[in-house]
Amino acid sequence: MSFLTFDSLKEVAIENNLDLFSTIESLKKAICQLYKDKEILIEINKNGEVLIEEVIRLKYDFFKKQLSINDKKLKKLKNNFIENIQKERNKIIINAIKNDKNIVYGEVFSIEKNIIKVNTKYGIGFCFKRNLYIKDLNMLKIKIGQKLYFHIHKYRKTKSGIELFLDRKHDSVILKESQEILKDCGVYNAKKIAGDKVLVYCMHKPNKAQIKKLAKITNEKIQIELRR
Repeated sequence: MSFLTFDSLKEVAIENNLDLFSTIESLKKAICQLYKDKEILIEINKNGEVLIEEVIRLKYDFFKKQLSINDKKLKKLKNNFIENIQKERNKIIINAIKNDKNIVYGEVFSIEKNIIKVNTKYGIGFCFKRNLYIKDLNMLKIKIGQKLYFHIHKYRKTKSGIELFLDRKHDSVILKESQEILKDCGVYNAKKIAGDKVLVYCMHKPNKAQIKKLAKITNEKIQIELRR
């Protein structure tokens, strides 16, 4: 029962970027899945061991009975616990994606015939080449090791985590890059006219070095529109 200790639960929480409360709740849910017909209570004793107890209610009172778990049930409990932890982690990742407005920073680690694979903080992302600008591909602007912003247009839950499906055609990518490179210029909108230019709407005029850097990352001419 090595995973049924307070120290093990803390390790699981850290490994999966979860708080301890969520981890304990995932274990409690796994136990309830195993003993659907029983009222279950879990406690942690002074030695840091997790005790699984059945609550038996009488007419005017109740008592607790510690459950003994055989190897078969222990294996099932562990599988349920791992599955619940993954679901909780996926839920947190999905909330984070929404908070980041579906924009993620990632590093290209593989370029195949029809797809580019990207490492992100949320997991592996897949960007089909049809979701990239042709000009960027033809001029070899995207290469292994390059770090870029991507838009997450779809995600899929799996047993091992979240799979991301990415693109760089969404205007939010251009806006994010423009705001980061021209961070002191009050950028409030940006859009790319593919094969022509990038229009950047801002409060203050950027310097030449900033424009040059943005032009390099977007692979287009930059046209600045100042708010009057």
